[in-house]
Amino acid sequence: MTVTRGGVEFAKRIFFDRLGDDYVYGGTWDPNDRGVGCDCSGLVTDVLSAVFNGNQMVWGRQGLSTESYRYKSVGEQHVGPFDLMHVTSLSDVPGDAPVVINLHHEGDGGPHSHMNCVVDGVAMESSGSWGCCTAPKAIPSDSNYWNDHWYVAGPIVEDGTPPTLGHVDSFFADVSEFQVPVSDSYPYKILSIRVCDGTHRDSNFAQNYAWMRNALDTGRLECGIVYTYVRPNWQDNANTVRQMIDANGGLHPRVVLMLDVESGGNPGGDGSSWINALYNNLAEYAGNPARIIGYANQGDFNTMWVSRPKGLRVIAASYGSNPLLPGQIAHQYTDGAYGANQGLPMGCNPFGNCDMNVADGLSPNDFAAACGIGTAAGAGPVAATGTRGLITMAQPQDIVNMLNGTNTDGSPLIGPDGADYRMVDLLAPDTEPLDEKQNTTRSVFDQITTLSKVLTRTHNNKTLFDMVSDLHDKM
Repeated sequence: MTVTRGGVEFAKRIFFDRLGDDYVYGGTWDPNDRGVGCDCSGLVTDVLSAVFNGNQMVWGRQGLSTESYRYKSVGEQHVGPFDLMHVTSLSDVPGDAPVVINLHHEGDGGPHSHMNCVVDGVAMESSGSWGCCTAPKAIPSDSNYWNDHWYVAGPIVEDGTPPTLGHVDSFFADVSEFQVPVSDSYPYKILSIRVCDGTHRDSNFAQNYAWMRNALDTGRLECGIVYTYVRPNWQDNANTVRQMIDANGGLHPRVVLMLDVESGGNPGGDGSSWINALYNNLAEYAGNPARIIGYANQGDFNTMWVSRPKGLRVIAASYGSNPLLPGQIAHQYTDGAYGANQGLPMGCNPFGNCDMNVADGLSPNDFAAACGIGTAAGAGPVAATGTRGLITMAQPQDIVNMLNGTNTDGSPLIGPDGADYRMVDLLAPDTEPLDEKQNTTRSVFDQITTLSKVLTRTHNNKTLFDMVSDLHDKM
């Protein structure tokens, strides 16, 4: 059975329409009432019907439950009306599978069994604890809880249907020689691996990078991060990075380089001169400065790297709170022992507990674009392309710029129609033309109340009203 983009996106849409609905044992979704809840197998059955049939789907259970997947041979199987593949382990699921189905079989089944699915990277589950939910509340595919796995054979046939836009949070691990090497059991679309600490060469890099390159080529990963712990002997540090990457196949076009800026073992005070020298060297190597990102906690960010490249994208380390650093596109929220809350994963296969990161509001592809993957060489660091309807951590500065009518450096912000956004006073009375006053005298929060006057302003294909509404939803 062919799976089209239209079917996949229709399945996402009906799922996101019902996100937050109650769990109802034995229930199925109602096409005429989005508030009707369902159980785990009811959700998966309707989602599969949507994936295979789009808006011509058959709604309802179709005689299926968790037990319909039990005691089946490995290989191609017909489960109800669906053609599915049964595998012995999650690592046997190919990277282009449109749908992964996870099951827990126990006892006599029924309320003792459970299932969920992942459609094109979107986790979908109806559970007694959370109702209709997605990540991080949905149980991840690599959880030891699951003891059975199925998938829908891919690839997705593109038919021109645009993506369904909904909530996306991209998780990824950050590993080095202190963890086991990566394997196909790794569940996420982004991975960060260490290449070196100054001139110390990470003993796992060759194996990790070989896996990363293959995963990027086959679609298992969307973006790879290779990082170095920065040291003041920046030239030797840069040479080590270059030599190790070149010796292992070269810099993959979907890999970004990250500078891990930490005070441990480094001289005190402002290290901007040598950190920026390393940055410039690796930007030349990568061919695009946007492909060089930073990592730091708030203290080291403000004291070690005082003068930073304009537009730098940053992963912020903070266990227990989110510092929202300038240029932040992701947050390292735990080292595997501290900082995790609200059900966020403390680690993943095959590493166990480890450093874990989340890019709030960014799909893996959006994250890659924010890090310069796919942007023109020499274009410089680029703004994050967040999903419509969601605020990303890189967008608050964009909102301030839009309100002020200027770019971060003070230059005029010009709209797609050529308008100079400085020449609009958001609080100008209705009796005054909106182009008579420069917007310089009101606070951001005062101006937010009258954004309806400037809904035609756009930035990264989003209106100001969209962006501020998103920010309000995330606060």
